[in-house]
Amino acid sequence: MLNGYKKGITADISYRAIQILRKYKIRSMAGFIIGELNETREMIKDTIKFAIKLNPDIAQFSILTPYPGTRLFESVKGNLLTRDWAFYDGLHALIKITRTKPKDLEKLLKEAYLRFYLRLSRFLSNPMRDISLFRKSLRLG
Repeated sequence: MLNGYKKGITADISYRAIQILRKYKIRSMAGFIIGELNETREMIKDTIKFAIKLNPDIAQFSILTPYPGTRLFESVKGNLLTRDWAFYDGLHALIKITRTKPKDLEKLLKEAYLRFYLRLSRFLSNPMRDISLFRKSLRLG
């Protein structure tokens, strides 16, 4: 998937970077995008597993969002599900893709957050961090 997004990095580079940050006690954040045009449900589940293995301090998951003015928008504008800008937030499926249904993408996004943040090993390793993050997220909502 990293190649599809033209990131120029590998999963191994990401993993090593997180290890270096952890060694120097620097908090890490990683972003994961699901819903690439050829992505299957199994590929998305692999991304979730990778996020858990990578184990950054904070993980953000979002659904691929085609913003106007981007190459992605131009390439998919015939397959857009809506042009209601209220849904262009990374939480909603906006593109008809061939291998995964829009509602499945949104369910997988929720699953990603639940599986990443509700792991017992994560909570036991630093409960105060997660309580603090939880409180901050309540203020944002």
